[in-house]
Amino acid sequence: SITDDKLCSCPGGVISKPGQAFWATIGDAALASDFIRCSDKAVVYKAWIQALFPEFTTHHLDQASGRFLTKCYQGRAVVGYILVIGPALGLISGLFSVASLFPALA
Repeated sequence: SITDDKLCSCPGGVISKPGQAFWATIGDAALASDFIRCSDKAVVYKAWIQALFPEFTTHHLDQASGRFLTKCYQGRAVVGYILVIGPALGLISGLFSVASLFPALA
């Protein structure tokens, strides 16, 4: 386990013990999370909710992680749309430009 008196006010400064999860956030978490799959984020979110609220049933945990997964996919849909539309428009404009070079095609 990792120990450091300055990292947290845990008893003895222990951050984690084998088999126990330690949850923390950092300032750059938003940048790093762009490269993590939504399904993996949902699994971690479910484990986090289960650690915070052990009285939740499996149904409630599944529902919470499902909503998180949906929100994650919706957030990435905009980027996917731009990544698909951009090259498609470039290809169409390129074909139009090449076709306009030949008078018989115009």
